[in-house]
Amino acid sequence: MQLVSERAKGARPQRASLIGAAALILLIAGAAVLMLSGDGGACGGGGWRWQRAGLCPACPSCPGGRDSTAAGLRQQRGEHLDPALVCGGPAQVPAVDASVAAATAAMLAGPEQDLERWRDGFTRGDIEATMRRLGVNGNNDLHLLVEIKGNRVHFPLRRSKDRCFENCNYLAQSIADGINRGLELGRLQLKEGIPMIWNMHDWGICWDVENKQLGDRVGCPSPVFSPIRRDGEHYDVLMPNFREPLWPQYVPWDSKKEVAFFRGTPFCHTHPLNGDGTPATCSRLLLPNITAQHPDLINITINVEALGTPATPMGHVSYLEQAHYKYLVDLVGISASNRLAAQLGINSAVLKQASREVEWYYRAIHPCVHYLPFWVDNTTDILQLVQRLKSDPANDEAARRVAANGQAFALAHLTEEARWRYWQALFDRYAALYKGGEPGDPPSRNYTVLPNGCYGCTPPDLPPEAEAAVAEAQQRRQRS
Repeated sequence: MQLVSERAKGARPQRASLIGAAALILLIAGAAVLMLSGDGGACGGGGWRWQRAGLCPACPSCPGGRDSTAAGLRQQRGEHLDPALVCGGPAQVPAVDASVAAATAAMLAGPEQDLERWRDGFTRGDIEATMRRLGVNGNNDLHLLVEIKGNRVHFPLRRSKDRCFENCNYLAQSIADGINRGLELGRLQLKEGIPMIWNMHDWGICWDVENKQLGDRVGCPSPVFSPIRRDGEHYDVLMPNFREPLWPQYVPWDSKKEVAFFRGTPFCHTHPLNGDGTPATCSRLLLPNITAQHPDLINITINVEALGTPATPMGHVSYLEQAHYKYLVDLVGISASNRLAAQLGINSAVLKQASREVEWYYRAIHPCVHYLPFWVDNTTDILQLVQRLKSDPANDEAARRVAANGQAFALAHLTEEARWRYWQALFDRYAALYKGGEPGDPPSRNYTVLPNGCYGCTPPDLPPEAEAAVAEAQQRRQRS
């Protein structure tokens, strides 16, 4: 069965909906080995798995929402049910059909959720105010003004307006190339002439700071599209990228090596242990140094030389080769790791480092449903996790079910076709909220606009009532 429509030039099929794609995956899942049975249809019988599937929102035993604290993740891993079992045992891992249905609902809600702050609309004046706040001038390759013109992505402030090169951010061009492919093939139909601001930083740029007395937001007067933001701190609108293509791989589960595998660059920040802010080190520097001591559990190495890691860099390993490992490790880099999308497309269980950085699809994936978290209790808890997975057949089955859910999610929502669908829904909502206006129109709201390039600092004319809120945002940034 063909999962992705043919890319035939000249063909202009109607845009498939997210629901249609999910229905296709459900049909495949129902007929394939990936279909996993549950443990009953009642809340009391299913525990928190039914809430995760969106089937039992009132279940009293379910952890509420996306609790990303260390205690919350331990509960989501099922340790409140049976500490010896990962995720509380395989029966607590939702079946593929339920996990895809819940994920599809979350993805469908994404565009409206991200643009909720502007539900009353925004103007060209709001966009220009945001441009001044970010210093968008055609020379800054991290903050770009973008629009659709001539059925292509257009950069009106840059010298090369139809292509973002000449010292342009590589991620911006990869996103533009992906959108252009969709436009050329008729998969995307985006209204022309509507300005957008793209932020290409590895973090969000719109700080979620509110001045409750004045009703002002210190941040972005108009929506800003970003590939990554920090949950709970930024309100950037998350946009799909096209950097890491999906190459689904399948290797029989019982023939895989029972080792957690990672191969990548050593570039990363020091991400604190999840939930309590405990200072930690860079996982891509720490874990390669302990691989030699635990070859039966982890194979985490880097592919370039770096201080503080083994001197001999290792070569590239394809995703086809990685598919021969039961566990694939997702290590946070400078920010969220782009490789997670590709890893989910492999029928291996993803062991994901807990962090607050999120991409556009993270709202739809959950621990013990699509991946297994580590970097929760301490910086080496991945060793204990792999040991538990290997020591009990029930834990091995739980990991297999998590791997099945991850791959089904990737096939439904991370293909290029699915990214086009999300982009279409996101842009349609954005365009519906844009009120237009003439250049130079004042913002439609009373925003406090920060000086160019000012990230959480205090402008000279900031009202005293807002000063504390901005100072707090600056301190949070320094601590992170």
